Amino acid sequence: MRLKIVLPLLVLALLAAAALLLSPFGRHSPSPPQQIEQTARSAEPATSSNPQPTPESATQPAAPAIENNQAYVEQRVAELSDLGAQDDAASLEAILLELTNRDPEIRKAALDAAIQFGSRDAIPKLAEAASQTDDVHEKTALYNAIEFLQLPSVSELQTNQGPVAPRQPGARPAPRHEVPGQSAGTAAP
Repeated sequence: MRLKIVLPLLVLALLAAAALLLSPFGRHSPSPPQQIEQTARSAEPATSSNPQPTPESATQPAAPAIENNQAYVEQRVAELSDLGAQDDAASLEAILLELTNRDPEIRKAALDAAIQFGSRDAIPKLAEAASQTDDVHEKTALYNAIEFLQLPSVSELQTNQGPVAPRQPGARPAPRHEVPGQSAGTAAP
């Protein structure tokens, strides 16, 4: 944009910011008598019947919760690995439900199980999970899994190309047909 437009807009923005900082409407601090009263109240000992938790008591219950959570995550990861080796729709559905779990370890295990399961039916849920995540690494892993599942299987390759005969050791490749008048190194047009 031109300097004639940018400079007045900048000056106007600075003036508006200064007016907001200096105006009494932007301040919500209590008046001095209220500050003294609040300070006096905070200095009084608490006489309520509900004691406030101390930092020590707050961390004690959390430690078993963390251990229980880690045990749950490990158990669920093992279950997902077992489900990936199954070959039924219920197992695949259970795996795909975990793609949106809050725990990243469980999501990773679900992705690995979906790949291990090897069904193309997982592709729409994988794409949906990829569109919902903000983590670049996780999104890349989901798209890589989709690409992997889209690859043709060995049986599909064999039906499209016919069976590949194993080559016998010491067997020579089939001779090439040469066109008279051309050298052996050039191909026919």
